[in-house]
Amino acid sequence: MEHYKVPGIAIVIIKDGKIVLNKGYGISRSDDSIRVSTKTLFQAGSIAKSITAPGVIRLGEKGILDLDRNIDEYIKNWNLPKNPYKKPVTLRMLLSHTSGMINNNYKGFPQNEDVPSLNMVLDGIGKYKPAQLDTVPGVRYQYSNVGYGVIQRIVEDVVGKPFEIVMEEEVFMPFDMTHSTFERRRKGNDENISYAYNRKGEIVPGYWYNAGIKASGGLWTTAEDLAKFMMNMQQEFSKRALLEMITPVKATYGLGFNVKGEKDTVAFYHSGKNVGYTNFMIGYVQQGDGVIVLTNADNGGYLFSEIIRGISDLNQWDFMKPKELETVNIKKEVLDVYVGTYELTLGVDLYTLKVERDGSHLKLIDLDENNEEYPLRALSETKFRDINDGEKVDFIKDKEGNIILLWDEQYRFKRKETVKEN
Repeated sequence: MEHYKVPGIAIVIIKDGKIVLNKGYGISRSDDSIRVSTKTLFQAGSIAKSITAPGVIRLGEKGILDLDRNIDEYIKNWNLPKNPYKKPVTLRMLLSHTSGMINNNYKGFPQNEDVPSLNMVLDGIGKYKPAQLDTVPGVRYQYSNVGYGVIQRIVEDVVGKPFEIVMEEEVFMPFDMTHSTFERRRKGNDENISYAYNRKGEIVPGYWYNAGIKASGGLWTTAEDLAKFMMNMQQEFSKRALLEMITPVKATYGLGFNVKGEKDTVAFYHSGKNVGYTNFMIGYVQQGDGVIVLTNADNGGYLFSEIIRGISDLNQWDFMKPKELETVNIKKEVLDVYVGTYELTLGVDLYTLKVERDGSHLKLIDLDENNEEYPLRALSETKFRDINDGEKVDFIKDKEGNIILLWDEQYRFKRKETVKEN
């Protein structure tokens, strides 16, 4: 925690359907010297999607919503942009990120400022882009926070209640999640709320940010509550509904969850990243095992990766097994060739990565994800690996001789040319 500048962390380990470890470490609020406890609230980031999905599915089981109906039939209090494609969008597509909806990845709004209405966010405000389709619905996986904003709009329009109330009734109460909420928080609401911390371990200005879209990133929760959620999913949630959620629609994403493994080793998982909070949860479907790690820091991903790898190795779980790779030392002259800014356009979205020297190595910086850093190690002069997640980062040349950063063997980022001044 000291190395990564992570002030506070909460961990829950589940084995055979029972909590075997539930503990907080470090500081929740440094200026008040409040320590992390089992009741400390963290922003869960995109783990909110994993809570939204079963809520929508329960509404489907009650006949209130139909996951395969055209969403035009549900939306009442917002004007959905015209679908330029012949294929309609459904809730199943929105839940699985296959609707063709663009992605908005803005950091939200400081807690001491007003948050625009959901409609204002969907229409585009500040750095938020208007909700729109840029891909034929159902064709491919394209992660979309704004797609979950449309889900939130539908839930509120059809049920006639605020989204946070619906999730309270459909998920929190049935799953005994007594410390979770989608309500936006203000400083002074609850001393159990952990502050958010940046990469230097400093409190984020305003103490934390509130998400513009509750359904995609507005969940406040504890590690223990997420453990209750996970155990309910494993033991109590209807088998038909669970099967729907853990069956990949496209790529490895089901309904509200990433999925890995097969047969008796299927695991469902999701990460969560908001300003100053970085989290992860994963569980086996059949065995009743799982891990939840919540942190109050932008650097928390490095730490939770180490923790989950250690727990997986200790218990011989296939969650995040450690991998050993033989690295090589590369001359700095070769490394310097790759330094620069790289861009990729997908639909209407522009993604930007930056490569910098990190001593005798390279590091990759995701400029669209709060400057998330990925330390790279060389396997050869052209092949590198992110040592946190094992992602492949290769450098190749196109026909014109331009350097291309190939991410995960499929995303081609072209280096942006720099203009030298005379």
